[in-house]
Amino acid sequence: MRREPKRNRSTETNRRGRDNRIEAERQQRKRAASKPEIRRVKPKPRREFSKRKSGWGEGPTEMWQWIPALLGMPVEDEQPSGPRQLDEKPWFTWFLAASIVIVSILAMTDLRAAVDAYGLIPAEFGRQGGLTWLTAFFLHAGILHLLGNVYFLIVFGDNVEKCLGTLEFFLLLCLATAAGHFAHILMEPDSTVPCVGASGGISGVMAFYALRFRQHQLAVMFWFFFKTYWLRMSALWMFGIWVILQFVIAGQQIMGISNVSGGAHLGGALAGVFVWLVWRLNHGKRYESEGGFSKI
Repeated sequence: MRREPKRNRSTETNRRGRDNRIEAERQQRKRAASKPEIRRVKPKPRREFSKRKSGWGEGPTEMWQWIPALLGMPVEDEQPSGPRQLDEKPWFTWFLAASIVIVSILAMTDLRAAVDAYGLIPAEFGRQGGLTWLTAFFLHAGILHLLGNVYFLIVFGDNVEKCLGTLEFFLLLCLATAAGHFAHILMEPDSTVPCVGASGGISGVMAFYALRFRQHQLAVMFWFFFKTYWLRMSALWMFGIWVILQFVIAGQQIMGISNVSGGAHLGGALAGVFVWLVWRLNHGKRYESEGGFSKI
């Protein structure tokens, strides 16, 4: 009589469990191969701003930026980041800045005659068929007046032109310049003092920049006991301080103690705010998801 060998039940159970796991893995791989591959894309941030924070900090990295800072002007030591409509060079901004410099320098060979002939006079705003509304934009009262306006045009205009496009940027400048002249005329309707300068139009560009790139940091330098300190704040906050200053200048203008037209600055800035609102309604949501005469 033969006796069958005893089976190791634990070994058989382990073998069946291993076979079941192998079969389950095979079935899982088969199901995964039959499904289309789904790649998860990391969502882009809503907006990227300058890494520098507001407050006291170090100065700009470029040495030439200390020159406008010494004159009390804000410095943009980093370009605003974020989506743009265009990535091309701001040729119109550069061309306009060069044109202003050339015309102003040529006019300075006989500045008084040029200002009397082509400056905007509120009491005679329609003279020369209204041509002075344009020519006054290209004339300036002196070198510092010229350099200041050209600096602000280049610093803020390049980003605004890239955002709006050349045609829209040109229309913004035209509207802001006209609004600045109109505000100046309203404040001094009987004045026979010629007014020159591009600040009315440039104020509109600054307003658009401050609202479009409102979180971007700008730097201002202060002196204290022969030591320099740099204060950074957002473009929107700096624009708000600038607006308050223009109201003060406008009050001085009304009292006759200032030859700077704060009214023209405010009029141009108001036009810039209007253009930003129009742009915001039409395009913004898509981007959100990604001496002797007055000086303007």
